[in-house]
Amino acid sequence: MAVSSISSVVEDVYAIHPEKRLTLFFLVTGLVALLVGALLGPLQALNYAGVDLYKNFPFL
Repeated sequence: MAVSSISSVVEDVYAIHPEKRLTLFFLVTGLVALLVGALLGPLQALNYAGVDLYKNFPFL
């Protein structure tokens, strides 16, 4: 049995099963959307309660 690097094995898996790469992109996109929602949800709740924290986040 030949020893190969992990990166070449991963590339081979993606070459054989391209749907795995698409699934990975869907999972990463969903996780990013969840994290954005986890940041903005509490900010909206606090804003509704009268605490304005949006001024602390200039990128929003």
